[in-house]
Amino acid sequence: MMTSLYREEPFFNQNYTFLKLLMDVEQAVWMWRSNHVMMVHRMIGKKAGTGGSTGVGYLRETQEGDRYRVFIDLFNVSTYLVPSKFIPPLTPALKRNLAFANEIDLSRDVGAMGIQK
Repeated sequence: MMTSLYREEPFFNQNYTFLKLLMDVEQAVWMWRSNHVMMVHRMIGKKAGTGGSTGVGYLRETQEGDRYRVFIDLFNVSTYLVPSKFIPPLTPALKRNLAFANEIDLSRDVGAMGIQK
């Protein structure tokens, strides 16, 4: 939620973009599923599917609801968003800490784990 609220801040911008891309992947999978249901319905109609499933009925169930959604929490974050005028500004100390965390050289940690560059 903080990433979404402060997405204009340099530290959060890249994370926000990544989360948006994950949501795009989820949407693409949902679209593929939708197209797959239509194709199966055209090809086999209401016949039983492979593995003893109910065919099109089963596929429709996987498309409805949130049971098969992977990143549902990312989509639900917008439920908790507040108008920008109510978002408190980040303190200078917090901005410094975020900038410091963004500049940490991870190469020493990678070498310590025995991973070759």
